[in-house]
Amino acid sequence: MNIRFHLAKVNQLCKSEAVGRFFLWVIGLCCVPGIQGQLLDVRVDSGRDNFVLDERVIVSVSIRNNSDQLAVLANEKNWIQFTVTRGKGVLVPKRDDPSDGDVFVLKAGGVVGREFRLDSFFDFSEPGEYTVSAFIVVPNWGNKRIEAFPARFQVMRGHD
Repeated sequence: MNIRFHLAKVNQLCKSEAVGRFFLWVIGLCCVPGIQGQLLDVRVDSGRDNFVLDERVIVSVSIRNNSDQLAVLANEKNWIQFTVTRGKGVLVPKRDDPSDGDVFVLKAGGVVGREFRLDSFFDFSEPGEYTVSAFIVVPNWGNKRIEAFPARFQVMRGHD
């Protein structure tokens, strides 16, 4: 089967070639994930479902380079940016950014992990559900911004 056959079938269904082409474009857009998202796979993981109030909140960020290019990371202070929300999307104010760390180059096909202590930078003093998301910037890819898969966890009161 070729694309003309599919277009003809869609045209029969839609009774309009313009609508048929639009329909195929929308299907193609939905079925093809973003190229940049495929080049780097970035994930935030808390390693657990629950934290107790006043406990250290440490998350790990894993980055897999699925491209055939080097990715230069951490050469600027803001190479990674975290966002924390509470409950149904209430933004938790940021006190400061995590330190920049050492510059590292992620080779094609390589994987790297880094840990960040977020309780120094965000206020986790309210019990409830939190979502930590992040993005990284890759300067040698034209400052491309890559979104991470977020982590969710609960902050709870401890037992007396």
